[in-house]
Amino acid sequence: MKKSIFVLLSILLLFASSVTVFAAPVANYKTELEPYQSILDKINLEYGLEGDSRIRILNGEEEAVY
Repeated sequence: MKKSIFVLLSILLLFASSVTVFAAPVANYKTELEPYQSILDKINLEYGLEGDSRIRILNGEEEAVY
């Protein structure tokens, strides 16, 4: 009787340990980059960078940067 209970518990634990783990939902990368863009804006303001000489995350490259 004890062996059958042990075997059943072992099988149960084996199945329970192999349960698929679900990942957290992927965040929107554009909102995740906002803190970095604000830092770049502060750097641009501090060094007086304007126009094409500004440091920025390029449009269309946000996902690659993230």
